[in-house]
Amino acid sequence: MPTLVTATPNPGPIAETLAWGVQIAKLNASITGSTVWFLSDCYGLFGQVTWISIGASAAAADAAAAALAAHPEYLAAVDEAGPLFVPGSGRQLLARRVA
Repeated sequence: MPTLVTATPNPGPIAETLAWGVQIAKLNASITGSTVWFLSDCYGLFGQVTWISIGASAAAADAAAAALAAHPEYLAAVDEAGPLFVPGSGRQLLARRVA
């Protein structure tokens, strides 16, 4: 099951935001063992970025979320990124395939 996180960067530090996005995707993958893609959206909100993590099941997604929530390096990296993004623009989703 894929989990998705989206956020909209603040105007200005786009290069810094993209570099941080790559770094946090790699950190997420190393902590969870999941495949993590970092994408710059082509449509929708201007500048929006998306991380997609692929897990085997909803239980695997929950386990990955718990591992991230307990990892001090990951939490510190997320805290440091606050100024890079539009406040309130972050969203977290879990998708399931229906066909």
